[in-house]
Amino acid sequence: MILHGDGSANIFVKDGLLPFSYYEKESEAETKTNFLKKSNQDRTYFNKETNNKFDIVVSNPPFSVSLANEAKEHLKDKFIFGDKRNSENLFIERWYQLLKPNGRLGVVLPESVFDTTENKHIRLFIYKYFEVKAVISLPQLTFKPFTPTKTSLLFARKKTKQEIEECENLLKVYLKGEKRSRFSSIKNLSESEERMILLRILKDCIEENDEKLSSEEIVKKYQKELVELSNYDNDTKDYFGLNEINFKDMLLEKNYLTTNFENIGKQKFLRLDFGYRNFFDIQEEKVFSAKNYIRLREILELIVSKKVAKGELEEPEILVDIGNIERRLNNLINVEEVKEIGSDKNVLQAGDIVIPKLQPRMGNFFLNLEHKRYIASTELLEYKIANENNPYFIYYLFTTKTFLSSLSQLESGKTHRRVNSEDLLKIKVPKVPKSIQDQEFNFDLEKFEKDKGRKFFEIDFLSISKNNLIRLSGKRVPKGETFSDEKTDYFYLRPNEVSIRGIDKDNIPYLSAKIYNQLKRYKIVSGELCVSIAGTIGKTALINTDNLEIGKENLILKYTIKPTQKLGIDKWKHIKVPSISLPKQEKIVNEIKNELDKQEEAKKEAKDKRNKIDEIITDYLKKDN
Repeated sequence: MILHGDGSANIFVKDGLLPFSYYEKESEAETKTNFLKKSNQDRTYFNKETNNKFDIVVSNPPFSVSLANEAKEHLKDKFIFGDKRNSENLFIERWYQLLKPNGRLGVVLPESVFDTTENKHIRLFIYKYFEVKAVISLPQLTFKPFTPTKTSLLFARKKTKQEIEECENLLKVYLKGEKRSRFSSIKNLSESEERMILLRILKDCIEENDEKLSSEEIVKKYQKELVELSNYDNDTKDYFGLNEINFKDMLLEKNYLTTNFENIGKQKFLRLDFGYRNFFDIQEEKVFSAKNYIRLREILELIVSKKVAKGELEEPEILVDIGNIERRLNNLINVEEVKEIGSDKNVLQAGDIVIPKLQPRMGNFFLNLEHKRYIASTELLEYKIANENNPYFIYYLFTTKTFLSSLSQLESGKTHRRVNSEDLLKIKVPKVPKSIQDQEFNFDLEKFEKDKGRKFFEIDFLSISKNNLIRLSGKRVPKGETFSDEKTDYFYLRPNEVSIRGIDKDNIPYLSAKIYNQLKRYKIVSGELCVSIAGTIGKTALINTDNLEIGKENLILKYTIKPTQKLGIDKWKHIKVPSISLPKQEKIVNEIKNELDKQEEAKKEAKDKRNKIDEIITDYLKKDN
């Protein structure tokens, strides 16, 4: 604009989060057209200053950056959530401060704003102060190679003062017991409108005859459920008053959210990401097509596990991590007794089935029907299966590809994506009587369970190392960066991807060229032996490729070392191992390769049988539909 002769464009080269008084112009003429410097206290915004001068805001703010000291000094005074970490959330507040009532917003935001629990408070802020028009999920590649962060576009309208006051008045009546007649915006709300609000918020719990109940009877019957739905964190409690029995954002959405967002308030975490909303609003929380459905909370009961503190254990314990669970095959592999642990663990013993919070879509579930005692990663949760179910049917239903694909829509997080147990238990699956589970799915499970585990056994082997060949090679991905969703020429090897059978190429993360260039001096090349020195100590892999997609010929060896919090490189250099002649080494390696070939055949056979189980379940459900 300036290049075309427009000298009044009021372009500032300043921090975008400073107090409005900091945006000054030098000349008197410029000062007259400087609307940015003006501000007034906004009663509906906790008496903080707002500008209210702009019709449209278009922005692509920096994500999760460190703020300048000048801006930090004023954050708590000028923003509701000035003590929060994520810079993008502060910009959401700043956009509200800038816009006129009915002003329009079109911005780029990271996907985490719409799906993580950490950002729940800012989603509630958006629902209260804006009318959301659309959220458009962008492809992972949109801003590459500059950033791999998954992003979405948010289009919204700033609500008027009257709309915000109506929202606040509803909260005062329902949460604080104030008289409706005091508030003109809601005093004419009818009994039927109240009942509809209650029935909508309790959609997950409501029974067929509940529509005949009055508002008071509904509240009395579902008091426990309403309290649970109101279990918000301090942010929502302090700034939005959601701390008692609360009709949540259904009150906020009644007149403000479009039909596309009608169900947002029904879930505790108020998520707005596409996959999650699609599952709950379009698929209606259902997996498979069926005549009758049942929620998982009627099948599973979450067990609150006991904790074991890190350090030395009173007695040896069997340690289970996600990597020890065979995907979709109900099998534990490579588990060991330990006497010491480097982090707190859960005790698994009381439940029937174990399901991970971390990436459950991978199918690392297992049954523990004999209630053996394990200590396990805190990412693993155990559930009791209701008696009117065949546990094996439940396990194989949950690990069908269809069910696991649905779980991927419920995951949240930037790098380590998890599913909340509350969301898991809301899923609806076909209601199949136990008699049918026992009869229709009689595919010789006992033989399958026995065969799939019998042919896989561990190989103990000590490798030879020379001090001059040992180097510390690992390096974390730089802070703020994430893995690539697309396959590239650069993979990132972690202990969890290494097992006794090989490298897990289905779950291995890939790096962008940009991140690889930052880490390439730490790369592992063909012929090098990798040994994990943290996490699961002593996992060992021989790399046969240079930064290419991993093939099946990677030789995997097992090296058992006493678990510690971390294996120092100096300790590793002083480990003594047998000296074996090269011909004997080659003979041993050939025997191992032969055994691995047999195991590969057995694994393929087990997977074929497992896929047959999927077909049996799917065919029955189609027939019954």
